[in-house]
This record gives sequence, C-alpha cells and structure tokens, in this order.
Amino acid sequence: MNPLEGKLLFPFIAPPNGGKGTQTNALCTRFNMPKIDMGAILRQIGKEDTELARQVRERQANGQLVETPVVLEALKEGLKKLAEKNPDVKGYILDGFPRNSSQVDGLVSLCKETGAIVAKAFYLKVPDSAIMTRAVNRRICPVGGEIYNLLSKPPKTPGICDVHGVALDQRNDDKPEKVQERLRSFQEDTRPIVKRFRELELLEKVDGDRPEELITQDLVTILQPFFDLTPA
Repeated sequence: MNPLEGKLLFPFIAPPNGGKGTQTNALCTRFNMPKIDMGAILRQIGKEDTELARQVRERQANGQLVETPVVLEALKEGLKKLAEKNPDVKGYILDGFPRNSSQVDGLVSLCKETGAIVAKAFYLKVPDSAIMTRAVNRRICPVGGEIYNLLSKPPKTPGICDVHGVALDQRNDDKPEKVQERLRSFQEDTRPIVKRFRELELLEKVDGDRPEELITQDLVTILQPFFDLTPA
C-alpha cells in the first residue's frame, strides 16, 4: 500500500500579507497536520545523492525554475517520507504549491497515482486596499523579529520595540511601490490557478478581510468533516 493512500491535501492560496501564515499555523495545530513548504522540500532533496536531486541542483544552480515534472516528483517523495515517518497524520497543508495551472493538473495526477486526495483548495480573498494597509503599517524589530502594526498592534512607544527597546524597521518590500508590484504579480500568477481549482470543483473561497479568529473559525468548520473530529 502506498503510504500516501487516503492522505488529504489542502493547497492554500493567499496574496502577500494575506494572513496565510497565521491561518495555516492555526489549522496545523488544530488538526495536527504538517504544513508542506515546497521550497524546503526542494532544498532538502537537493542535498541527496539521487538523479532527482541532481536535476533540482542543476536547475537551481542556473537560476532557473525547477520544471513541473521535477517539482511534482520532489513533492511526491517529500510527502512519502513524511507519511512513512508519521503514518497517523491524516492530511497536509500545501504552502507555495501549486504555482501555475499545469501544476494543479499535475497535483491531481499525482493523487491518482498515489491514492492521496486533494480535499479542498483554499483561497483567502483579501482586497488589495487591505493588503496595502497591512503592509505599509507593518514594522519589525531588527533584534528579535517581533512584528507590529501601527494601526492594529502598535508598540507602546512609537517606533520602538516593546521587548528590545530598539528602533523598528520597515521592510523594503512593505513600501507602497513594492507592495503594488507584488500584488500585480500575484494576480497574474494566481488567476489561472484559482480558475482551474474552481473548474475541478475543489475551490473554497474564504473572506480574509476579517478578524483572524473569525477566519479561523470558518476554516475549521470547513475542515472538520474531513478529519471526523468532535468540534472543540
């Protein structure tokens, strides 16, 4: 029996600063399921002495994107290792995958081959204006990495970290022109992915422009039946 037989896969899509990290972390804790970072899987496989690893290293060394068939094989191998290590885990959140519509179809094919199931693809829908507001008001402590928001979570002393007492920084990619560029790229890349998941009747669109706890509550309600758990 394939170790991925019956395992549930939940791709998550959200714009930059859309709250994906917060929500997926909450769901990982609630349902005891790992979050699969495609970049981390590729880096780990790239260290191995296999033909797949050689292909990954070669593409990365040339500054090229890893081709879809190689990415899918890496994902399959990474998931199989995780499933073999902890067979009681029921599902996995896919973070950073798929990145185009061909990878969506490749993921479906991978599931047919291994017995895994794409249960739902979540799209956290957040207006560009809300993303911009979040980003331009975010500040980060350069010492401990504490994150503040000048509107929703300001430091006690303006511009100073509550913990380390140092001046807070603004990331370069949180400046308005950079945010607009990232949002434009996200929309171009994501539109065909969302469309394909919708065609496959797998898409679950969730309003991400609300308090975090309300979003989490909705996501838990949607996921609960898949895990056959008694609601907390």
